[in-house]
Amino acid sequence: MKGLLWIALLFSILAFTGCMGSDDQYAPDKAVIETLVNDYFTAAFNIDYTTWTGENELPFLTPDRAKIMQGLFADFKQSFIDNQLTQEVDAVEVIRVNIETETSGNVYCIVKVSGYDNGSAYRETIEYSIPVKKIEGKWLIDDFKIQSIE
Repeated sequence: MKGLLWIALLFSILAFTGCMGSDDQYAPDKAVIETLVNDYFTAAFNIDYTTWTGENELPFLTPDRAKIMQGLFADFKQSFIDNQLTQEVDAVEVIRVNIETETSGNVYCIVKVSGYDNGSAYRETIEYSIPVKKIEGKWLIDDFKIQSIE
């Protein structure tokens, strides 16, 4: 009986100290997804109404999401011109990456932006839930769900 207690204690110590290794088989994918999200927001949310086309965000999106976004670009462009919008990303903080299957997951992040809208300075903090998919070996953003805006 004492032997079993010692073995249990030893495994507990090994588990708490990390000596048994990580069971997170998706750690490399999570790092790639974090980079994807950071790169996407940097490319897509740095906006100058005089030059914005939206095309720079397409490489980060699934083909289906890219088609949807392309259909919205004209309205976005007009809105940006009407409001003389300029915006830059101040920070992207990835809170959590959940990989649900080998080809799907979800990212929770906070994006801080600042800029000018109709000549008035503004700052926003936006919390997102972002479904991601792995297509042909590459992680891509499949949708955007705003959780909150401050």
